Amino acid sequence: MRDSEDPVRVLHVDDDADFAALVARFLEREDECLSVVTEPDAAAGLDRLGDTDVDCIVSDYDMPGRNGIEFLEAVRERDPDVPFVLFTGKGSEEIASEAISAGVTDYLQKETGTDQYAILANRIRNAVDRTRAERERRRHLDAIETAREGISILDDDGRFTYVNQAYADLYGYEPDELIGEHWDLLYVEDDVDAARDDILPAVEADGYWHGTTTGLRADGTTFVEDHALAATANGKLVCTVRDVTENAQRKRAIEKLHSTAQIFMTAETEADVGEVAVEAVRDILDMRANAVHIYDEETGRLMPVAWSETANELTGGESMPALDPDDSIAGEVFESGEPRVYDDVSTAPGRAADSTRVRSEIILPLGDRGVLIIGTCEVGAFDETDVSLARIVAVHATTALDSIERARELREERAFIDQALDTIDDLYYVVGTDGGMERWNDTFRCISEYDDETIATMNVAEFFPPDERDRIREAFEEAVATGETTVEAEIRTGDGDRVPYEFTGSLLTDADGEPARVVGTGRDVSARKERERRLKENRAFATDLLTCETPEAVCDRTVRAAESLLEFDAAAVYLAEDNGLSQVAGSGTVGSDGVDAAHAGVEAAREAHGTGESVRAVADDSESAVGSALAVPVDGRGALALVSERPDGFGATDLELAELLVSQTEKALGRLDRERELRRKNDRLDEFASILSHDLRNPLNVAQGRLAMAREECDSDHLDEVEGAHERIEELIGDLLAIAQAGESAVEMDAVALDAAVEECWGNVATRDATVVVEAERSIRADESHLGQLLENLFRNAVEHGGQGVTITVGELPGDAGFYVEDDGRGLPGEESSQIFETGYSTADEGTGFGMSIVEQVASAHGWRVNATEGDDGGARFEILGVEFVAE
Repeated sequence: MRDSEDPVRVLHVDDDADFAALVARFLEREDECLSVVTEPDAAAGLDRLGDTDVDCIVSDYDMPGRNGIEFLEAVRERDPDVPFVLFTGKGSEEIASEAISAGVTDYLQKETGTDQYAILANRIRNAVDRTRAERERRRHLDAIETAREGISILDDDGRFTYVNQAYADLYGYEPDELIGEHWDLLYVEDDVDAARDDILPAVEADGYWHGTTTGLRADGTTFVEDHALAATANGKLVCTVRDVTENAQRKRAIEKLHSTAQIFMTAETEADVGEVAVEAVRDILDMRANAVHIYDEETGRLMPVAWSETANELTGGESMPALDPDDSIAGEVFESGEPRVYDDVSTAPGRAADSTRVRSEIILPLGDRGVLIIGTCEVGAFDETDVSLARIVAVHATTALDSIERARELREERAFIDQALDTIDDLYYVVGTDGGMERWNDTFRCISEYDDETIATMNVAEFFPPDERDRIREAFEEAVATGETTVEAEIRTGDGDRVPYEFTGSLLTDADGEPARVVGTGRDVSARKERERRLKENRAFATDLLTCETPEAVCDRTVRAAESLLEFDAAAVYLAEDNGLSQVAGSGTVGSDGVDAAHAGVEAAREAHGTGESVRAVADDSESAVGSALAVPVDGRGALALVSERPDGFGATDLELAELLVSQTEKALGRLDRERELRRKNDRLDEFASILSHDLRNPLNVAQGRLAMAREECDSDHLDEVEGAHERIEELIGDLLAIAQAGESAVEMDAVALDAAVEECWGNVATRDATVVVEAERSIRADESHLGQLLENLFRNAVEHGGQGVTITVGELPGDAGFYVEDDGRGLPGEESSQIFETGYSTADEGTGFGMSIVEQVASAHGWRVNATEGDDGGARFEILGVEFVAE
């Protein structure tokens, strides 16, 4: 019977889609095991049957194309057994009769109400249960009939009522000859009493018995049988019998062969493996003639490594011959990896020796190492059991050969790794879970300055100074607990020196997954530590430059910074003047009077200044006190020159650090230039602002006063125009003053958060229905007040020119290049990009044309650049370049 949890897949075919959906829902509600799929006609239903396994079909009768009966006939051609329920509203005895003739499982007429779906669900369940039960019964009968085991059924008198062919064959009878006979026909006389006294009572008590008995064949011979008896509810006995005579012999042979597995694994050479294999085949399998050949890469042949005396006699020679892989059957087996069994090898082409008396032969590959050859003078001497047992020997031999090869490869790999590890600069070590040293490379021995005997007695923590040992123990425990660790510590050498290293460790586990040891490396980080120190000093140098107020002070600070970052004997900073380069700052001497240093330094500085490229030079004159020179150009202004008495005084790292140093110098000199230019502009702007504030505003105030009096005397539209002109003049004066003040005020740089600045400025602008989006979260170095002027003018520009509902985005440019203000409005015509920053330029009727000029003025005061371009959405985009972001 069907388990209540077994799913039932139902195919419902009905051309009324709504009704089909309703049926599916009610069926699945009635029985959660029902799963319903629907199709609109017979053609679609047949297609579904081709793609999906279905346990039951429910179909309407009256449908387009094929009707329900025709659909049933098509289904029966494919599957005679699948349950088919005709569920139709068009009922008649004629249709029902036709459906029954066509093989319908059930017939149900559609009715009103929901009770019919419960009935239909029950009909489906019953039909599927019957079909499954019938299939199961047929499978059991088919299985019994086709089973390789002998199966019979005895009635309560002990007589056969059924035997399958296999059962009859075991005893040498036909099935019909045994029907009606008593079971004692098939047992020797001594075993009949034992069966009555022991076996049958056991079946009666327990309902089952299993054991080994001796069967009697029709010809009087006997065999060992594996015998099982089971009682049925109606008093019958089901008997199952298998001939296990060969199995018993095979079991004993297999047990002996498996006992040789340990002997195989103790073999140390390929010849040892061959000897064990030859003895196992000869003594356990009683196959007297056999040999093992192993492939030799030097000769390219299969060379004999072990053979039995009988095998040597059958070859007809004084010793076993070597075999050519390209000209022998054994060679073909070795190349293909496929075993071969010959009933008469003398008829097989390609055999190694025509004169041999061998007829039956088994050739088994030993992986990619060689072959096992077994022979006999008899034709057809080997059966499946012989081949199966020989294969067990071949498997054991192959495993042993592979183990020997892996051990050899492991030894070679370990020797190679040890050699490679001894040549690397990093420390390599293996530490046991108790902290004891297990392996180390030459570098470890050299750095620690201990010999191998001493290292072998030390705990890993002992290689470190006392103040580092707790950290090392914690890192080691972390590796054991989590599998990995990394720690920086100073290792102590044998003479007491401390060297900084970065150590990494990874946990290795044993076969049971338990921690076994920690393996890792140590890398000298002295150079990295020194680099970090130099970079830190360079950052301090950059900060100090902000306090320098003259180029001479900047150059002097540069020389002093070079002294702490680089090694040299003399240094100087040269700046360009009308008559060439002039030394502004210097330090140190070379030689008795420093003449060589001055000459070498200025020559290198001239070359660097002239080419704009850094110079590293080695002195040609061996008598010169100067061995080498290094010069780095200072942004077209001059150069920093360093000289050393040593020819190898400056390397790539020195050049990198010197260029990094000069980059800060260039920024400081540029800042002084900007401040000088700003002071010059401020002087001019002071005068301009005075004119705006006094000389223009006074006449404007008079005009506005006269206008007020004129309004008291008369009313005229012309007066409104005059008032508008006054307001326009007032707005222009305000913008001009903003420009003047933007250039006049010295910028005071500080860290300003972009997102906070945007939020504050947005509140100061009449934004109408515009929206701002901030995608910048970092801080920049800027004058907060001036940055506000820049942002507010960019926002006003976007609101005035971007159109209704414009969205403005403020974000960071890639690569820390700066930030941008972008809108999704109408954008800029191509010719406006180059004119938009011109004073007085505007496309708005009411615009003064000074807003974008103020933006450029503020940017310039900061040392920034402004670029106007098209935005991603077609609007206007203003990129503020050259901005310095504040490090997090």
